[in-house]
Amino acid sequence: MPYGTIYSDTFQGSTANTAPVIYDGNSREIGQFAKSWVNFNGTGTIAVRASFNISSLTDNTTGSYSINFTNALADANYSFVFNGGGTSGAAAVRLDNPASLSTISAGPILSRNTSFASQDWDYIFASVFR
Repeated sequence: MPYGTIYSDTFQGSTANTAPVIYDGNSREIGQFAKSWVNFNGTGTIAVRASFNISSLTDNTTGSYSINFTNALADANYSFVFNGGGTSGAAAVRLDNPASLSTISAGPILSRNTSFASQDWDYIFASVFR
């Protein structure tokens, strides 16, 4: 039986501060919305431009940032996707130590210039999926 199409301006989960889950017609989970995401300025005094489920950022040192979640994740087995760049050239952005992921924070995220030297970037983007 076809289920049709739903059009909506708002979609709200039944539990506060959690991302809704998407199921197929057989009640199997097929996806989720992002558990957390952030767009921030990584230069000078770092600042969030926009985010979901981010309580704060940590500026560890030049080109090193950590992200702190508002609501803890179920476990640390999530996919952490990030990228960045700046007005002064291309960026290489990577996770310093994948074993450092936790239910309450992710990072450090390291940003490097084309010579792989630490460099702060104007734009850092990160998303978490589980």
